[in-house]
Amino acid sequence: MPDFDPQKPRYVLSIAGKDYEVEGTFGLIEAVEYAIKDNILSVAARCPGMAVSDIARLLAAILNASGEKTSANAIGNILWNDVGITTEAYAMLCLHVHAFLRITMAKPSERAEVAKQMGELLGRPDSPGLTTSDSV
Repeated sequence: MPDFDPQKPRYVLSIAGKDYEVEGTFGLIEAVEYAIKDNILSVAARCPGMAVSDIARLLAAILNASGEKTSANAIGNILWNDVGITTEAYAMLCLHVHAFLRITMAKPSERAEVAKQMGELLGRPDSPGLTTSDSV
């Protein structure tokens, strides 16, 4: 994982044992808003309690904006079959997506502090909250 760059916050999302490096950009925000049909502020706030189909669309938008070509259907099948939608791993994934969106939305000068806060939220006070695999 590269050093934290507040201009392009990076995060590693682990989904069913595979790590995906995602990058917070304006293009990612546009992709998320288009996929979910809601503004990014609302999406980030709702993320931990979203319906599985919405999480699948959200993850597909995030991954596609970060260069990983996939579909909501493919991600939904992974969540359903490999992660399990009633598992702690699924709940933690949703929290990590929330954390990544919060970091992305922060002003560049505040992103390192928000990353630290998100790391604390996820139980990793010594972590800037940059990887899901290190936070579980």
